[in-house]
Amino acid sequence: MNFNYLIDRYNVYPYILGYNYFNEPEPKGLSSYDVVFIESDIPMPLKSSIPLVFHTHAMKGDGMITWLNQDLSYINAFSPLPYRTLPTVGFVGRIPIFKGKGLHRGFENRYQACEILGQSLYVGTDFHVITEPIGESCSFYNSMSSEYKHKTKYLLESTMLSNHYNLCPRGNGNRSLRHFETLAYGRIPIYFNEGYVFPVINKNKFYYKLNKCSVYSPNVKNIEQDILAFHNIYDYDIELLQHMTRNLYDGYFTSQAQTDYCEQIIKERI
Repeated sequence: MNFNYLIDRYNVYPYILGYNYFNEPEPKGLSSYDVVFIESDIPMPLKSSIPLVFHTHAMKGDGMITWLNQDLSYINAFSPLPYRTLPTVGFVGRIPIFKGKGLHRGFENRYQACEILGQSLYVGTDFHVITEPIGESCSFYNSMSSEYKHKTKYLLESTMLSNHYNLCPRGNGNRSLRHFETLAYGRIPIYFNEGYVFPVINKNKFYYKLNKCSVYSPNVKNIEQDILAFHNIYDYDIELLQHMTRNLYDGYFTSQAQTDYCEQIIKERI
């Protein structure tokens, strides 16, 4: 998002409130602004009365409008994979486990999808599941060494390169960054009925396009059948679908697309 473009034209607070904004005193004079941006996945409301608040991970019902702060347009979309009889699904990600307490809340679909597809005779899997270190998922990425982050990045790229499909379950937040990465790489996302809140303005048009080039599984227990049904219906159109996913990313989620979205909302609400 071109934040400077917006603050030059509208009464936007000139800084993005950080992750721990809810533990810190609110900046003086905040209520004099029309628009505030918050970069956090904790949906704590501001004490000040602000007409319009954008939030990186706005949860349902909190009155905030979600926006996507990562621009992945630097990713060069891979050439589409040709049709193969056996659909293969990639996934690189964490399934956090609490010591003595079991699975981290919010990761149930991620765990169940990996378990079901891992046992499938009709869907191939290219999964790299990370369970260590045990504990909070929020601090997991920050605790990783730079070498391990580098390794994980290449694991992600290799699974995207090798498979038509990529699992995109949410974790703590209300959407999966992997979903946007999959679109940017030009691969087909598999997503679930998890209350996703996408940062788009024309939702009906977006969901129509998304459902044309993504596997949507309303019930994770049927994930295998949903993938097979999609794969068999589109068979030799599979290359076209992979072009469509990147086009969907370019149309809605680049920095320019996000800026246009935010500007339109500001003009409508302020």
